[in-house]
Amino acid sequence: MMISIIYVYYDSYDVIVNSIQSVLNNKTGIEYEIIVVVNKDSDNKIKHLKSIFSEIKIIFNKSKNTGFSYANNLGAKSCNASYLLFLNPDTILEDNVLEGMLRVMTGNPEFGAGICMLQNKDGSIQKTAIRKEYNLGYIIVFTYFLHKIPLIKLFFQRYYYNTDEYLIPQFPKVISGAFMFIKREVFEDVGGFDDSFLVFSEDSDLSFRIGQISKLFYYPDVRTVHLGSTTLGRIYINKRLKLYYSSLFYFINKQFGKKQLFILKIILKINGFVLLPFTLFIRNKELKHFIYYRCKYFIKMPISL
Repeated sequence: MMISIIYVYYDSYDVIVNSIQSVLNNKTGIEYEIIVVVNKDSDNKIKHLKSIFSEIKIIFNKSKNTGFSYANNLGAKSCNASYLLFLNPDTILEDNVLEGMLRVMTGNPEFGAGICMLQNKDGSIQKTAIRKEYNLGYIIVFTYFLHKIPLIKLFFQRYYYNTDEYLIPQFPKVISGAFMFIKREVFEDVGGFDDSFLVFSEDSDLSFRIGQISKLFYYPDVRTVHLGSTTLGRIYINKRLKLYYSSLFYFINKQFGKKQLFILKIILKINGFVLLPFTLFIRNKELKHFIYYRCKYFIKMPISL
């Protein structure tokens, strides 16, 4: 059995070199291929990848659609493997990841897609790797940071896993696009990624559709480090916010309908007005900067359907 490992490249040379090397360093008897779909051919550094890693296949996306979803689909069409691993450039695979994921998938025919444990650079568990539930309630809880407030957070436990649960196998509603291990036939049955997503929320949408015909699994016995915040290159926070929420709104409208999208926009606009004054008291500069611009985005955001 063969695995096709698919990367989407966009201004991420330094991290993708380390990621590819971590794949090659994995001691495994499994046959695999590495495909890199380039969404930014103006970066001259990409030319060095082939000279460093002669075994990889590089595809230049010449379409006007330079979205993450389209590029992943392009990579999937260029391979013949029975299993696909969509992998972010800012990931480092630890030992036995490929073997562990393939063993679980082949041993459970009802499984269509899965993810291993994702860790931050400091070794802590990356809790955004899986979501226990994902709906309007979940988005509200996390937008208002209700999961961080003592006592209050107890009322919302159905939306998130506690720390101990990340140490045992789970069947999440959504898995992160940073590491998506998918049975090829399942990927094709659901039509692959939705090309309408430029970036963000495409993994949630694909998880929803895969979950309708098979199971998603989380396997914590093998691990991958996910650095985060590098896949989009040097995109400023305002543009990142616009990309994130435009994709989220498309996802909500697609999966839950216009009525819930309208409700969400109203709640987010209220969030902007409520939290903006509190940014004056946030000491962490990075968090302060993010919350401030997010509030401004919500306040200016049109809510008409």
